[in-house]
Amino acid sequence: MADLKRQLEEDLALRDLAKHLVKRDVENIKGDVEQKGLASRFADRMKEGAEGALDESTDFVKSNPGRVGSVAGLGIILLIAWLFREPLSEFFDELLKKLHLDELAPGSSKTRGEELAEALDDHASALADKLNIGENL
Repeated sequence: MADLKRQLEEDLALRDLAKHLVKRDVENIKGDVEQKGLASRFADRMKEGAEGALDESTDFVKSNPGRVGSVAGLGIILLIAWLFREPLSEFFDELLKKLHLDELAPGSSKTRGEELAEALDDHASALADKLNIGENL
């Protein structure tokens, strides 16, 4: 019985000590939060994340300059094409009308443009065969 009473007193003392430690931690956190606000903490975390992302992207650009340059060039070309989409559309419409490529070729189910594309492909293949570069292309 004395052992049980002593064990209970020890358990209560440990509980009181743990409660005291938790209260002290909560007070420290409250004081810390009051010193440095939540918005300030969020800004610091975002800054650290942005710096990490910047470091990683810088390393990627340094190790892959060709890829980055190609994508940047493609992006610029696409932006210019989008900005001038109406004049380009009008230009190609007029070109197709002048070349009559949108009409069916006489005696064929293909348009003149499709026949022209096939002829160009055949010509390029013949030239590649003549120069022995067909397998390199």
